[in-house]
Amino acid sequence: MSLLSELTRSVIASNKRLAPWLTGTHLSATHLAVDDLRILAEPWRVQEEKRKKKDEVVQQALGTRIRQLREKKGWSQEDFAARSGLHRTFVGNIERGLKNTTILTLMMISRALGITVTELLRGLEKRVEELRKRTAR
Repeated sequence: MSLLSELTRSVIASNKRLAPWLTGTHLSATHLAVDDLRILAEPWRVQEEKRKKKDEVVQQALGTRIRQLREKKGWSQEDFAARSGLHRTFVGNIERGLKNTTILTLMMISRALGITVTELLRGLEKRVEELRKRTAR
């Protein structure tokens, strides 16, 4: 048994109030914080580490692609939002690369544009690499 596992088990054993929160979770000593000589469990930190699935460059490249396709149709963001069923500020945030999109959102966008999701994403990897090169300079 590792030192971290022993520390976690001893925290659970010594503090009955924390035991229900920690039982069945996979916490290590890095997920525990010391506050005024008390050890407090922070189980949400386990998920925070996994949640970092956001890549601003990818979002920016996708947003640029969506803006280009929208402008090609001659639609304003407001027109496009109405056609896609999305809120106009959300559409603006997607186009600026500020919001991450779900597959469902991509389907709504592509349907409004009259294309498939495949066509919407076509060339995205190449655009991402170009953006990464530009930002690296």
